[in-house]
Amino acid sequence: MKKHYSIAYRERGESLTAERRFAYTFSAGFSQTAFSLADSAIRPETLAAARCAGLDVEALRLPSDGVNLLWEPSPYKEKNEDALPSDTPARNDATWEMLLALYTSYFSFAAGVGIERVIFTPSHGKNLAPVNQEALSRFRMLAKCAKEKGIRLLVENGESSSHFEAVVRVCCEDGFHGVSFSPAIAFRCFGTSAIPAYAANHLMRLSLDDGKDGEPGYLPLDGDTDFRPLAKSVASLHFRGTLAVSPNPDLPIYRELDYFALASRAYDRLSLLLRLLKNEEGVV
Repeated sequence: MKKHYSIAYRERGESLTAERRFAYTFSAGFSQTAFSLADSAIRPETLAAARCAGLDVEALRLPSDGVNLLWEPSPYKEKNEDALPSDTPARNDATWEMLLALYTSYFSFAAGVGIERVIFTPSHGKNLAPVNQEALSRFRMLAKCAKEKGIRLLVENGESSSHFEAVVRVCCEDGFHGVSFSPAIAFRCFGTSAIPAYAANHLMRLSLDDGKDGEPGYLPLDGDTDFRPLAKSVASLHFRGTLAVSPNPDLPIYRELDYFALASRAYDRLSLLLRLLKNEEGVV
């Protein structure tokens, strides 16, 4: 298993410049980093600073706001008073058109700054509309739009296994797009950290943040996720993708660590977890 370690974490206030933070990250052993469009700090000069420090920018995480709207059936315009009961109601796709324009802008930004992959979670939140063909056609359109711009969609699991499966099957059907799998979320929401068979062949990234008592942002093995089912499910995949973490430096367990210490601990935990993933029995 070739190692591609990625770390992304937000800065504590103005205590450290991005250049120094990236230098510490590279010195700790990481070769990659990622950014989120939900973070107002992402700017072209910040991306350039990461690259100057020796870090590849492996992915851009899309914000989750509004994702659930993709699942909602298109609303119908109210019928005119003189409309007959047999008339087909006129569709109002204004919301979908706005969402398509929004995602197109995300893909254009990523392509413009040289980031080839974007991560999105199609089942953020629990109050989702049921899986429906209209919504899946929208996801298929997003996949087509991203591919036209040379951007790979990495579908990441959220709270709903049925929605995750449906979008993986739609978006990854031609092999261009892939999966970023979070075993901690799967362990909490699906009951196991194992990657499902339908997603395994499309696996490009493991998002290995841990969780504890429902709180995300822990390093692997600092939380309560059982990674052994994941180890067994990926043992035969010969996975060569990215191993990524996004620790929350404001958690009490990490608050006393400086950035070099936090990055070093993250690298050590990923190395330890890598040895677990190499072991078919899932034993460190």
